[in-house]
Amino acid sequence: MTRVRWISEIAIFALLGIVALYVMAPFHSKIATLLVLVAPVLLFFLFPSAIRAAWANVSSLIQSFTWWHWLVLAALLGGLDWRTEAYDLADIASNPIDASVKVRIACDALVAIILLIRLVGEKTAWLRPMFRGVFGSVNVFVLIALLTTLWSVKPYWTFYKSAEYGLDLALVVAIASTVKSIQEYKLLFNWVYGLCGALLALAVAEAIFMPHLAFDYGPTGTLAMPELTGVFPAQAANGLGTFGAIIAMVAVSRLLSKTEPRSNRGWYQIILAFGMVGMFMTEARSAIGAFTATLVLYLILTRRTIAGAILAAVSACVVAVSGFGNTIFEYLMRGQTAMQVGTLTGRMELWSAAWQKITERPFIGWGAFAGGRFVVLPIVHKTGSADVDSTFVEALLDTGIPGLLALLIVIGAAWYFLWRGYRSVRIALPDRNLALEALMVLAILTIRSVFVSNLTRHPALVFLTIVGFAELLRRSLKEKEVRSYESIRPHES
Repeated sequence: MTRVRWISEIAIFALLGIVALYVMAPFHSKIATLLVLVAPVLLFFLFPSAIRAAWANVSSLIQSFTWWHWLVLAALLGGLDWRTEAYDLADIASNPIDASVKVRIACDALVAIILLIRLVGEKTAWLRPMFRGVFGSVNVFVLIALLTTLWSVKPYWTFYKSAEYGLDLALVVAIASTVKSIQEYKLLFNWVYGLCGALLALAVAEAIFMPHLAFDYGPTGTLAMPELTGVFPAQAANGLGTFGAIIAMVAVSRLLSKTEPRSNRGWYQIILAFGMVGMFMTEARSAIGAFTATLVLYLILTRRTIAGAILAAVSACVVAVSGFGNTIFEYLMRGQTAMQVGTLTGRMELWSAAWQKITERPFIGWGAFAGGRFVVLPIVHKTGSADVDSTFVEALLDTGIPGLLALLIVIGAAWYFLWRGYRSVRIALPDRNLALEALMVLAILTIRSVFVSNLTRHPALVFLTIVGFAELLRRSLKEKEVRSYESIRPHES
């Protein structure tokens, strides 16, 4: 009965996404688009269980609010773009510390001061754990990035950005050193996911009240469906699409989890609907592809492949019979030609130019966080962009082979310990379910990292939170292995 129920729930939300596309795409109507955006809000008020669950979750959050909640919020606010106009290399040269940068520096300073106060006051011993386990792997990448300051094309830029990423790591290490259990660490996950959802909700609100600013119909205004973007703070459609994919995947994971309270089902259903609509509204193809691939992976790992195959077959039949395939194709093309899609929306040109520069400095790079922006982007005349749209290409370009290897080790370690945590019978079932949920979010981030520099861009809260969880699982597995070994030794002697 439970399996039938979750299949029907997923089918309903898939149908909601199809209806959203059908309503918005053919008519090029902002009114219809707004109605679809408002729909999840209306659904929320139609489900009393969702209201009760939301109230319970908010109350629980308020009761559990502590010092690190404020610091995570400060780190997020510092990483947002508070500019109302484009910021390119000419602006950086003429006004390197504008209002948005001042907000960033103030937020970073606040986080750094409080962490130092807690370290000196012996309230949170976060310095030594930074050099151990998975955290130590991240710290190797940070140290390599700092070292590239010596030969960077923009030394002050490299030093500050590298130190800032190290500060983000220190914050997560401090939180991991504070919590008493894995389930307590789940509060950090909830807070980070909640902030992602809040940013998406803010963009939706701006689209409702300022549609002429929040909707982007492309350079020529010919997109069949508008891209949802953030106005203030400025948020790219791809970033918002990733937020939608993450919270939708988390909702799926918790809806199908046997350890989640049933009273939260209505709340997670609304989150799933909101995440999917937001994801489709941004037209973020890589985020949609990552969500789809991760959902398939989740169904395989949880042994729901038959039910998933039935759902996929039914969806394919509905698309074929309704003739909706052309609309989906038009949506995925996003107003681009086949040639533009083939070049990954210009990324191939970026990566080709980046490769030429990589071959000139394959081992030392051009300086962390500086190679793409100050070396490659001027060559291709895209001075308004921030990087070369790939975590791995950017890491190799900026920090050379050592930096890329360090980053790959971090990603591999996170995957390994999350997988071990999910499969280990020594870990409690709620913790194993949380490990699977984190693994699915990491899968989305990993797929997206091929097309955007999301793992190393400040504040990278979702990625570093997952890294912190992987480190907690490593410690827990090691501790349980030691206890198991000690319990066997007396019998052997």
